[in-house]
Amino acid sequence: MSNKMGVKYKIYGERNSGNNYLIKLCELNLGIKIETNSYDWMHGLPSKKEDYKYLVTVRNPFSWALSMWDDPHSKEKLNKHFDRFLKQKFEGWENIIHMWNRKYIKYMKLGNISDAILIRFEDLIKDPEKEIKEISIQFNLKIDNFENIENEVRSGGKILNKKYDRRDHYINGLWKTRITLKDMDYMRLKFDERLIKLFDYE
Repeated sequence: MSNKMGVKYKIYGERNSGNNYLIKLCELNLGIKIETNSYDWMHGLPSKKEDYKYLVTVRNPFSWALSMWDDPHSKEKLNKHFDRFLKQKFEGWENIIHMWNRKYIKYMKLGNISDAILIRFEDLIKDPEKEIKEISIQFNLKIDNFENIENEVRSGGKILNKKYDRRDHYINGLWKTRITLKDMDYMRLKFDERLIKLFDYE
């Protein structure tokens, strides 16, 4: 698999935001190789390089925080109580909310409209064909017949032998039943309001 005319593609986005699924869809339908940890960790703070196009994934930060509590993909020892988890130090950051805010402020400065595209996790799992077509249009890539991946995709592009069955859970907001009003109010206060509006998660 080779990218045309020397253009390189790199993905950034926090964990539990659909990165592996998006990478596999792009490889399958657009025929491009997306770099993950080539010169930067895909979940870390970004740096822009010439000849790169960027894909940035984002997820509703409130459901994302819950997923990070469930499975942080980290060696950090987590507090068993969600409200305390939100306030504990995480990987050198003040807490996961502070980490999310700082990273996404940086992600949104990666480039102009022709250099980077934002993909919302909820849009991706609701209508993956539409999102892949948006990428193809923005980056001038050819797509023929769209092919979806119904099974769960893990790191390294490994496709598990089980279907991803959480679409309704996130699209219809069933995750909200696990968060108290107090915790939701706290998160609304701490997550960057400008980013929430920009990503249309109000």
